[in-house]
Amino acid sequence: MNKQKKTIPFLVESKHGHDTSDVPADEVQEKVEEELKADRNVTLEKEDGQTEILTKSDMPDSEKEEKIRKQDKDWADKFENTKTATSTKKTKGF
Repeated sequence: MNKQKKTIPFLVESKHGHDTSDVPADEVQEKVEEELKADRNVTLEKEDGQTEILTKSDMPDSEKEEKIRKQDKDWADKFENTKTATSTKKTKGF
């Protein structure tokens, strides 16, 4: 049986609106961290409809290696049951 991996729509704000790509669910954390490191904000929409806005300051110590961040339970839990993710440019106030 060919089981497909679950993917999450990942929208990235661009000059032309939003560019969309499908990111494997198990790679969402890495993609979000990549966007946060680029000084962008990421909004995660959960399966239950709740949303959470993440900024670079929400990341665990940026000096930690990726492997250690993956083991940070509170951080890793943010990516459970994600329905969509949207990356936007920073706005005043963040």
